[in-house]
Amino acid sequence: MGTDQIPPRQFMIIVILYAIGTAILVIPASVAADTKQDAWMPQMVSIALGVVLVWLYFFISKKFPTCSIFEINDTVFGKWLGKFITLGLALLTLIFSSQVVFYVGQFMTTQIIQETPIQSIHILFMLIVVMGAKLGMVVLLRTAEIFFPWIVLLFILFMVITIFYLLGK
Repeated sequence: MGTDQIPPRQFMIIVILYAIGTAILVIPASVAADTKQDAWMPQMVSIALGVVLVWLYFFISKKFPTCSIFEINDTVFGKWLGKFITLGLALLTLIFSSQVVFYVGQFMTTQIIQETPIQSIHILFMLIVVMGAKLGMVVLLRTAEIFFPWIVLLFILFMVITIFYLLGK
């Protein structure tokens, strides 16, 4: 496993892209079903919590500039508790990654390409993830950097069209 360092700018971009993807795929259906007209409130709370987490990650990376997250856990929490926390992080990463694959497949088959089996979308998406993992984090982050302005532009366009649609009702 490589020890690539993620620059703060690229970390910010990957966090923003993850938040945008979650806002498009997850938030509208699940949160709006429960909160109705107050759906903006949980979104604002989650953005605030995300900013706090990014600040925390940034602070920890400055305090331990040469350590990985696993080494930081061992240093801060001790050998046994650090290993337990690292295992928990690894399991949460696996669960969240599988959720993202599910959400992408569900979104694609219900909104864009209805005739395509969901398994083919999952296989295609996982092949892209495996290719990104094989090529390394640097390639993945540079690709995110290239697509970032376009995705933000499309997200803003999506939000403006949605607002105009809701105002027209």
